[in-house]
Amino acid sequence: MSGAVRDTEKAKATADTPWEMLWGQATGGGNVAVHLGSGSHPVTAAPRPPGVDEAAKWLRDGLDDGSDQRMLFLVGGPGAGKSHTARSVCSGLEEVDTVLDGLAHRTYRYRADSRELLVINDATIGSGVQQKGALAGDIDAALDTDCYLLGCINRGVIVEEIIPDASLPVSVSKGIVNWLHDGSTMVLQESVVACDPLSDAAYLRALRLRLKDDRVVDLVCVLMDVCSLLEKRPDVNVEQSKQGGCVFTPGSYSVRRFNQRQDIEPALIPALALLQRVVESFPDTTSLGPPEWNPIEANRLSLSVPEIASSVCSVMRAAEIVSSKHFTYRELWGGIVRSLLGSATDRTSPKEFASWCESMQGPAGNNLESFRAIQRLAELRFSQALFAVGEGDGASNPVSQLLRSVDPVRDATPGRLAAGDREGWATPVTDAFAGGDRLESPLESLLGDTDADSDLIHSAVTDFDRNVDRLFTEAKSSGVLSDRDRNKIFAWYGAYLSRLYAVSNGIPAFHREVTQWTLIWFTKPQLPDDLKEAVSTLLLPRRDPESPDTSYLLPLFESRTVPIQHSTSEARLAVRGDAVDFSVDTDGDSAHVVLKKGGVVTGRIECDFPLIREALSCAEGHLGMTEFTHTASP
Repeated sequence: MSGAVRDTEKAKATADTPWEMLWGQATGGGNVAVHLGSGSHPVTAAPRPPGVDEAAKWLRDGLDDGSDQRMLFLVGGPGAGKSHTARSVCSGLEEVDTVLDGLAHRTYRYRADSRELLVINDATIGSGVQQKGALAGDIDAALDTDCYLLGCINRGVIVEEIIPDASLPVSVSKGIVNWLHDGSTMVLQESVVACDPLSDAAYLRALRLRLKDDRVVDLVCVLMDVCSLLEKRPDVNVEQSKQGGCVFTPGSYSVRRFNQRQDIEPALIPALALLQRVVESFPDTTSLGPPEWNPIEANRLSLSVPEIASSVCSVMRAAEIVSSKHFTYRELWGGIVRSLLGSATDRTSPKEFASWCESMQGPAGNNLESFRAIQRLAELRFSQALFAVGEGDGASNPVSQLLRSVDPVRDATPGRLAAGDREGWATPVTDAFAGGDRLESPLESLLGDTDADSDLIHSAVTDFDRNVDRLFTEAKSSGVLSDRDRNKIFAWYGAYLSRLYAVSNGIPAFHREVTQWTLIWFTKPQLPDDLKEAVSTLLLPRRDPESPDTSYLLPLFESRTVPIQHSTSEARLAVRGDAVDFSVDTDGDSAHVVLKKGGVVTGRIECDFPLIREALSCAEGHLGMTEFTHTASP
């Protein structure tokens, strides 16, 4: 992960057991950042983003074989796994001029048999020698000494250095920085004899430079945050080129259709492979209490089912789509720890965890107090903890803030999974409460109303959930509750069962919009059928929605150009719009609607979640309105 942390206390936080290890990997834990010399628990060795392992092996092989000078740049935000990769590359190498001051340093040097390796482990730390253009200065230092270079670079560092500065002359290093930013080789072509691209994909670029002194430098840049860790990892093939150097052939990255994610081999999805590895190594937790009072053991049992683990990753993927933000490994670890331990890592320590869980269990013989106690424990259940239920605004946990955007109870749409409903899912849950006070067990009603072979709720339910259900039925029938308190426990248990049902089946809030977004990768360059008319209505609404042959009218000389629909009470000057063709293209994990008029591109609009949600609110040619109207309306 980005940022070397030479902090002795954090180094000591590396745990000996998977149990204690999770406290260090949780959001804000002591092991979320690493330095090059630190150890790590084997469970934390997650599959890396596409191209990283192949590029790291390419750099290390060249270092061991004495090949032409090579430079590898790992570009991405904090938590992408850059320093973890750097540590694996440097494993077994001798550090040169080791400084044991307990502080993080910008660069480190290592020695192999034939040459040295310069590692930029945290480019956000300023250079004591050069304040402006520090990254270009590091590249110059590597070029001057003919050493290999491994750079862990945050995107912000690159953006700062490409800002024009008259005091910095045009150079090879400046050209390399520009190439890291956008793949442009214009400056490089002015500074070197030859510049041969060896690969140019959305997430990986490779380039061979022949300098004026006949030296050859091979460059590889891996953009670590382009591909989602929650999608299938594309393969990257590396072959020796006949002209010299290596040719990288990146596999194409694609987004899986949302309702077909269960078909992907778990080992091919980095996030799911890591989650399953953690669950498999998670120790038995029966010491924390009997099964009916043990939400941690219930989480372990539920997530041990591969389909349930895949469903949790699907909900995380939906959060990425809705927020337009990829989970880094730092955030992914936060989600994994929450799915197993809930908010326990924020509330107690590993040594006090057992007694803390025991203190939360309810007294025997008091149904109402027992129900209130199990409500507190239920906050640790994976389907509750991911959304920080019961934790106030959840401001202390950024992962839950992201996941709250797809909390299934936000839009529990009627329908049945078994019936193949494209949008709805919540009918079995609402039917389970149809009996009101006369109903003995909503959980048993739900299980009886769903298919045990196809509905994953049957695999997710544990003794803990059955105990929650039992205490609910006893509490509501106790005769001591006021109407207000009875309504509260009905609302709470209804939401609990809804989340458990939805998350177990991989259903997020806004399931329809998320599914439509993923369909774009299957229908491109055309929009999915459900989106064609909706996007056309949103971007170019007809003057008369009832008449498909009418054009659109755009008023002139107004503060905001809102298309004219229906008749107006007074004359307005407007321009008549001609037919516009729509298509869609994708780049990495981004999609854009392309508008063409007469074959000429007239506009590009990012096709993100707000645009799709706003478009799908339109119906039969009429504009709709959502919470994104003020931001998504063109």
